[in-house]
Formats: sequence, structure tokens, C-alpha cells
Amino acid sequence: MDLLLLRHGIAEDRWDDDFGRRLTEEGQAKCERAGRGLAALGLAFTHVLTSPLVRAVETAQAVLPDLPAALLDALANQPVAAVLDHLRSLPPNAVVLLVGHEPQMSTLVETLLGMRHGYVQMKKAGLAWLEVDLSLWPREPALLLSLLTPAQLRALGA
Repeated sequence: MDLLLLRHGIAEDRWDDDFGRRLTEEGQAKCERAGRGLAALGLAFTHVLTSPLVRAVETAQAVLPDLPAALLDALANQPVAAVLDHLRSLPPNAVVLLVGHEPQMSTLVETLLGMRHGYVQMKKAGLAWLEVDLSLWPREPALLLSLLTPAQLRALGA
């Protein structure tokens, strides 16, 4: 499975309703440019899964406007095990984009690579690309193919 993890873009500052925080104009524009970078990778996504929080949904729509994203509650900062359970239900040749939040995105990368926690920190609209074989779980089932900063991802589509 090709698994790409994307942290949501720049969002409004905290307010009473964290669920409803939206991307800022800058965040929206940068996510659209990140989408061009994502397209430059030449992947045909079979599954796009996003946290139900508004900023993540908006990020998924901005980077892949032609592909519908399915909401996955497990991507709303639930334990990594809940995300892995869902990923196990997907075909082994799936090409999956997950759009979520910190610290879950970094923790998921670290868990799949068998790393100690605290070594990966994904920036807003940063991307990790892993090749994953969940049949190897609980051994480290992934190979890191790329870890891109937001600027690097946007530059791919320039």
C-alpha cells in the first residue's frame, strides 16, 4: 500500500469550536499549490480519507478537488491503532491519502517505521509518503519514501 499522510493547512487561531476551525486564505492558497505538488507525484489515489474537522476536510478538497474524501473519525486525533484498524480493511495495493492533525500524523509515521516518538514533526500541509505492508504488523511494516516540508511539496507543482 502506498500511504500518504498530509497534515491540514494553516487554519484560524483557536476559538470556542475547534471542530469548525477553517483554513485561512493563506492556508487555502498554499493547500491548492500543495495539490499541484501532489499531482506531480503521479499517483492515482484509490482512497482519500480525512478527519471530520473542517480544516482537514477543506485541506482534502483543496489538494484533490476532483476526488471525494471519506470522513474517518479515527483521524480526529484518536489512537493510532484506530487508524491502523481501518487501513487493514483496505486492499494491499491501495494508494491512500490520509488528511489529519498533529500529533497523530507524526505518531502514525513513527509507529509504522518503528521509530521512537518525537523524531518526526509534520508541519502544516507537510507530506509523508510510506510504502506499507500491514501483513508484517506488529513488526515495522513501512518504508519511508519521502518526507516533504510544505515548501518542498508546493515546489514540486511549480
